[in-house]
Amino acid sequence: MRNSTEIRLRLPPFGRELVDQLRAGRDPNVRIFVGSNAWRRAQQWRVAFGLGSALVLPDGDDPGAYSWPRIDGVIVDWHDDSDAALSVKRALAAALVRDGVGMVLLGHQGQPIVARPRAGA
Repeated sequence: MRNSTEIRLRLPPFGRELVDQLRAGRDPNVRIFVGSNAWRRAQQWRVAFGLGSALVLPDGDDPGAYSWPRIDGVIVDWHDDSDAALSVKRALAAALVRDGVGMVLLGHQGQPIVARPRAGA
């Protein structure tokens, strides 16, 4: 849990749209796009599913440097199965759970990875 003396983190790209949708009582089907063509894929997802349905983790950015909106669950759309990508995927999952996301689903080398908050945490 963060305390009030910490620096306030910024929302990820398209995060304000999601926060606005949540405040309006909507519960969009959210995906986080990372890697090759992430911005294009996010735009296509937004056209198909509406504002607040897509977030982007820009290449090279630290997932922990963002304040991720609190939602029930999210799917991470990232098709890089390299060892370096696995490290960032783990960091992204940890940042999402840290910020209150109930479940994170992503894949690596054909295997699902599910992250959830620890019981009692």
